[in-house]
Order: sequence, then C-alpha cells, then structure tokens
Amino acid sequence: LNMIDQDIAKTDQIIQKTEELKQGMMRELLTKGIGHKKFIKSSIGEMPADWVLGKIQDIVNLGDKNAIQPGPFGSSLKKSFFVKFGYKVYGQEQVISGNHKIGNYYIDQSKFNQMKMFSIKNGDVLISLVGTIGQVLIVTNEWEKGIINPRLLKISPNKDKMRSSYLAYLLKSKLIRNQLDKISHGGTMNVLNGKNLKSLNFGIPPLNEQGKIISTLNAFDEKLLLNEVIKNKLIALKNGLMQDIFSQKVQIN
Repeated sequence: LNMIDQDIAKTDQIIQKTEELKQGMMRELLTKGIGHKKFIKSSIGEMPADWVLGKIQDIVNLGDKNAIQPGPFGSSLKKSFFVKFGYKVYGQEQVISGNHKIGNYYIDQSKFNQMKMFSIKNGDVLISLVGTIGQVLIVTNEWEKGIINPRLLKISPNKDKMRSSYLAYLLKSKLIRNQLDKISHGGTMNVLNGKNLKSLNFGIPPLNEQGKIISTLNAFDEKLLLNEVIKNKLIALKNGLMQDIFSQKVQIN
C-alpha cells in the first residue's frame, strides 16, 4: 500500500509540474506567439506586430445576432417544462466537469422552437457564469442537440477569424483572468455576464499560428489526461487491494 501511495504522490507531482509548465507556456504563446522578432506596444503589453488587438465581438460573425448569447432568464426555463426525452438543456455541471454526457434535463420540440436563440452548434464555446465561473467547454458534433440554461453563455467564433480551441485557451489564460479580476462584481469573481466578456482585450494571431499554438498546448493537455488516468488506476488498485486485504481474501505473511 505504501508503494502505491508513493506512485500516486509521484503522479500528482508530474501533474502539478505539467500544469505549471502549461500555464507558463500559455502566458508566452498567447501574448508573444511563435518565432516573432517585431513587437508593438498595446493595452495588454507587447504583442507581435502582425497580430491584431481585438475583443470577443471582433472574432464572431457580425451577421449572427446570437453569436454572443447568455442563457435565458430563469423564469422562461422552469423545471415544469422538462421532459424525459427531447432536446438537452446544458448547464454548469457539464462545463465544470468537462463531460457533456452527464445531466438529464430535456425540453420538447415546441419549447425548443421557442428558445432556438439559445441553441448550441458545433464549435460553440460555452462559459460558466455563476459560482465556479470562467470554466470553458467546446461543443462538438458528438453532443446532443439542445440549448444552454441561464448559468451559461455561448460564443460562436467565426472560423475564418479564430479557432474554437484557441478561444477556449484564451478564456482560461491569465491574460483574461487578470482582466476579469479587475471588472468582477465586488472583486469576488463570482458572477460573469456578456458585458464583462465583451470588454476583454487580447491579441488575435493569424489562423496558421493559432493552429501551431493549439498543437503545442494540446500536447500538455494530453500529458495531463494520461497522468490523470494513471492516477485513477492507481487509486482503484489501492482501493481494491485494501478491500481484499481487510476482507481476508489476501493472506498477509
């Protein structure tokens, strides 16, 4: 059991160190880019000369009035509207856990037609707005068709301006978190809204450079995921072994 505990501790150290390296890499890549020699001064500090300083509204399709869309008012989505099957209602539980498959709230066709402005599509980026705020999840083709609830906001980036994965990394970065700290209600960072998000400033790299940055950061995420899997297997091994030992299925010499 001590040997397993030591392996769990070592895996935790790897996860912590990888996360620290990832955060440092995010700070570098999302402000300095890759291989640049010419920089200009901006409101977010120095950034590459061929980047554009922009806001959320600059990376969405201006023709889409629902491209930056907070969820509906609570009164328009009461529990009495929910059904067993239909169109899924997504909330913070999916975004915070990173698992779109959990949850069993649904609305019927009629209610979905009324709330189409809150519907999600492939490539949308969802953000948690209340309590555990600023958590991010990207909608993919694997998701059930549905809408967001009042505790989420969706952003539909224009694929010709910004990739969904790049936007997700931006929203999780220190660059954005520091700006949110300054504009948060009461300085407690417990509520976000569309106005807050529209005030954020960041550099917009060319699409090909966005792809390179995404690939670099994805490598860190893959290592983090791998070590989380290893840790969970070690914990399951320990729990199973303890159960066998204390139920006397295993003889200890």
